[in-house]
Amino acid sequence: MLTRYDSNKSAVNVLYSLTNLHLVSKIVTLACELKFNEFIKDEPISIENVANHYNFHPEATYRILRILDDYQIITLRDDHTVSAGPLIKYLDRFYAPHILNGYQIVNNLSDSLKTNEECYSAIFGKRFYDHIKEDSAQINIMSEWNKKSAEEWLLPSIHLMYDFSLFKKIAELNGQGQLLMSILAKNTHQRGAYLHNSKYVENFNAMVKLYPNLNKKICLYIEENEKNNFPFDCNLYIYCRALLNYNDIQLINKLNYTYSLMPKNSKLLVIDFMIPDKNHADYSISLIADINVLTCLGGKIRDMGEWLEIINKTSFSVIKIIKSSDYPAAKPLLPLLILEIMRN
Repeated sequence: MLTRYDSNKSAVNVLYSLTNLHLVSKIVTLACELKFNEFIKDEPISIENVANHYNFHPEATYRILRILDDYQIITLRDDHTVSAGPLIKYLDRFYAPHILNGYQIVNNLSDSLKTNEECYSAIFGKRFYDHIKEDSAQINIMSEWNKKSAEEWLLPSIHLMYDFSLFKKIAELNGQGQLLMSILAKNTHQRGAYLHNSKYVENFNAMVKLYPNLNKKICLYIEENEKNNFPFDCNLYIYCRALLNYNDIQLINKLNYTYSLMPKNSKLLVIDFMIPDKNHADYSISLIADINVLTCLGGKIRDMGEWLEIINKTSFSVIKIIKSSDYPAAKPLLPLLILEIMRN
């Protein structure tokens, strides 16, 4: 796929390719929505069967299947049969609403350019999380996306990048909870705490009950509960994939508030996506993901300089900077950053 300027092509050819890449994206997301991975398997079937199954015109179906074949999602044969390609089994990783709703959201990109805020609510009437909360199916899809992404690439990458065994009690703040559970499962001497709003705590509590050996090791804290709304006795606190929803001002305020609650000499880990250097293989896709975060959530994927600027505007001191690019065995979806910062 062409993502950057190719000097071997004419400028007009390059720009034409770039301005039409949205068609490729739309066809791929349509394949996700239609769950091609559940119908097109290893056994070849005719294009007519595919068209009939989805109530499409056979010739038009053939024309989009050629593109999916070119990107190795399906395999198209000369006899006009089709079977699964190398990538089709991963389509279910992209059922999540923040991906499939992307086309409707980006149509209002100019609104975000004027305000540096999300434009999701202009289309759906409410901000992203408030909107999907109204649909239990969407909540389940989003939860499954978070679960699969954590299991497949997030947690394995984090555990390669950081040693959690040195801490006695660890709190995960506003995350999904999978990281905390994976840490406690590896280190029997540790105890944990989980803080979120009542809805997330309820879901997390149900998940923990499936693991009796962890159930007694975790204390739950509910943000809305004034008497029990923060774990004050931990020596490590973690924000994992939880801060990209915030703009800079909101993030500085949140970090300073967290600082005010943490005990002296405790540490905070900020684990999140980052925009890498220009020569990184995932530089272009990280920039695109940043626009998705802006338009959908009003948040931001930050580069190293932006992260350090944020931390410098808080009361924290930076102890260590850890990048996934320094660990070849780590294979996150996007480059990851771990900032180890201290409450003085």
